Amino acid sequence: MRWSNSALYTLQQCGERFRRRYIERDFRPTGVRAKRGTAVHKVASESHMRQMKSKEAGAGREEYLVGSLPTVEEAKDLAATVFDAAMVEGCAFSEDERAEGVEKVTGVQKDASVQMAEHYVGIIAPKVDPVGVERRVTIRPADSDIEITGIVDLVSEEWAGESPQELTDSPLALERRVRGQKIEVVNDLKTADRQPQEDAASRSQQLALYALIRTAEMGRPPDKVRLRTLVRTRTGKTSSVEQTAEKTQPDLEAVAQRLNTAIQTVQRGVFVPANPEAWWCSEKFCEFWSDCVFSLGKGR
Repeated sequence: MRWSNSALYTLQQCGERFRRRYIERDFRPTGVRAKRGTAVHKVASESHMRQMKSKEAGAGREEYLVGSLPTVEEAKDLAATVFDAAMVEGCAFSEDERAEGVEKVTGVQKDASVQMAEHYVGIIAPKVDPVGVERRVTIRPADSDIEITGIVDLVSEEWAGESPQELTDSPLALERRVRGQKIEVVNDLKTADRQPQEDAASRSQQLALYALIRTAEMGRPPDKVRLRTLVRTRTGKTSSVEQTAEKTQPDLEAVAQRLNTAIQTVQRGVFVPANPEAWWCSEKFCEFWSDCVFSLGKGR
């Protein structure tokens, strides 16, 4: 099978969910917040693709960074369109969401998608200098018949020292800062209902896997990784949190070991279900919960 961060993450959370999704190919509709994420990611990728095309056509820095972007209204319309299309494919609602009202919950998340898209195009995108967008890379480790596949949301470049608030620099980044050169940053974008933990970027398995894939592709690791989280606040506003880190060689080796262990688990056919007390072992977060032989609790 092809391994991705989603597959690895799922196996680590719940072996039974992994088995049904990736072995049995029992795909179920995702939740409404996943539709929100799909819509916002589409707006972000479209924005950066336009920047790259303008850049490759020879436009000046200010022209391709800002002038090539969709207007705020275009971004909002695209987010709404993508959200609606994702909903047509089917959506899983939890018992609490159904009690609140499917139409109400859907409307709130659609509004959030539109607002997050407006925030991204208006505030974040003009500051990003892209060199790679939605890059699908597949690597095959030596002496192995497995494939590791990843779609890296965004690879950007910036002048070393351009973001003085960042606390972590790789040796290569420091060297480039002295020389006044650009550094490469691998980015991941999330949407959320609450602030991420302070060390979310440094602990991010997805960014570690992205860094591993980028290293295999380019022959050297990225200078930094960055996690951007768009947060929908309780007041209905959108804020953004940016966290940067360095993925060192031990980080890359650790995620490789996690993949090796996951592969051995699948080969042995042993799929341990999640602890029923885990927050993700619930109807709200697992599409298989209602008919899973291992789930416990009301509504099963």
